[in-house]
Amino acid sequence: MTENEPDDNGPVDSAISGGLFLSRSVQGGDLTIRQPYELPPALAALPAPTPAFVGRTAELDDLTALLTRATRQDNPVVVVGGPTGGGKTELVLTAAHRAIAQGWFPGGVLFADVSRLHGSALLDGFVRATGLPADRIPPARAARSALFALILDELARTDCPLLIVFDDVTHPDQLAGLLPATAPAITIVTTPVHLRGLGTHRMILPALAAADATRLLHSVVTMAHPDDTRILDHPEDAARVAGFCDGLPLALRTAAVLLAESPYRPLAALAEDLADPRTRLDELTHPDRDLRTRLDKCHARLDPAQARLLRLLALSEAPETTTQRLAALCADPEETVRDRLMSLLHLIEAGAQPESWRMGELIRHYVRARPETSSAEGTGTPRHAFPTDTGAVTPRQGGCQMDPVSVGLLASLAGGAGGEVGRQVWTGLTTLVRRPFRRGEDSAGGPGTGEDELVRLQQAPGDGNRAHALSTALAVRAALDPDFAAALAAWHEQAKLVRTGDGTVNNTISGGSFHAPVLQGRDFSHTTFNSPTPPRPDEPVAGE
Repeated sequence: MTENEPDDNGPVDSAISGGLFLSRSVQGGDLTIRQPYELPPALAALPAPTPAFVGRTAELDDLTALLTRATRQDNPVVVVGGPTGGGKTELVLTAAHRAIAQGWFPGGVLFADVSRLHGSALLDGFVRATGLPADRIPPARAARSALFALILDELARTDCPLLIVFDDVTHPDQLAGLLPATAPAITIVTTPVHLRGLGTHRMILPALAAADATRLLHSVVTMAHPDDTRILDHPEDAARVAGFCDGLPLALRTAAVLLAESPYRPLAALAEDLADPRTRLDELTHPDRDLRTRLDKCHARLDPAQARLLRLLALSEAPETTTQRLAALCADPEETVRDRLMSLLHLIEAGAQPESWRMGELIRHYVRARPETSSAEGTGTPRHAFPTDTGAVTPRQGGCQMDPVSVGLLASLAGGAGGEVGRQVWTGLTTLVRRPFRRGEDSAGGPGTGEDELVRLQQAPGDGNRAHALSTALAVRAALDPDFAAALAAWHEQAKLVRTGDGTVNNTISGGSFHAPVLQGRDFSHTTFNSPTPPRPDEPVAGE
């Protein structure tokens, strides 16, 4: 034994003093202690699931199955998409709590609302949440990402795997450094957009079935008032309200909260208030639940080509519209249009027929009510695909362009401008719009006749959005019906001759002496001037 080597056989002195000990104390010469894993509080902070979760049985079972240990693979990433307000977060939270209750994730859960925090700040927060002291976290992002992967790997190795939930992801870059390539962890991502290239499993939530939608209304209402039987007592009115909500849980919960806050409001009254599609989104508004705000954010993320395609689909009165017809309207290749449609699956859904697409009524009327913009056009799209500030709409027919239909002209004629002639011209447009729509052999898809837009403009001639909607509907119909396009062009030539009062009048007087009244204005066609004829120089003036 060397001089500096400790003598394992030497005496050991242990002492405990200076306190009150209410549990066992262990003393010895050489102790090896293995402490049990203690879950840091931050890893147990999964938001509570909604107490009124209804339906989604198949989707909940599928998602739960992906979380079981038996089906795990390296780094599975489950992306849950679907319509805005479709209940994606509620589904994920319900499945996550079910998995935790089964003991599948003893390492805990990391949850993040990526709309509020993402990137480097989120990575730093995740590393801290695992219990690592702040002074041991490296400053460089790459080093933090590597450390995070090491922590996940170690937790999995010790049979304490983590579940990671990213809510409201709108771009893959928001998850940079947070999806390690090697560390085993199950990750669930909810997204209000179509994320390309992300996920080993994808789920698209459909709208709630009609029966489940009604059950959700009843569940939310009775949470506030257990004795409230309005939904059960009036099933027809409940079905109407649920139908107006398009099976979207956010809209259904908003309607239910409105009922709960007005316990004496008849269910039929709410159904009546929601009956008008033009004001439905305004009715389905609550400080804590606003579908329109969600849709505004979602629409703002669309590029111009996606927004135009979405509007074309919204203008269709048919239940479903084909890719071929939309491609013809956009003047773009079908493959390009198909890719854009796939990128809009959070706002639309595949139809029952192959290569067909459909849209819920709430989103349809939201898109129709949006004002048009003059943003840059996509490749191959006609320059005047939609009205701009001047109201130009230029559909293509066999390579020819029809003169634009002015939004200002439509608004003026609807308001009665042009007197009797203007009324006759407006009647001519009404007759033209009511003609049968010759859509060709393929009757699926395509826009409506434009009659609804015309009637709505008549009801509010000063509404520029309604004038835009009519102008667009006329243009889209003209692009599909050559006979209508020719008749519309002829009507437009006649309409442009009507004095509607929407032009600019400039009057100038200069260069002379004026000894009589001078009149200026736009239209003197109905004015009679009774001025005496001035005498000729050789005629005597009266009184001389």
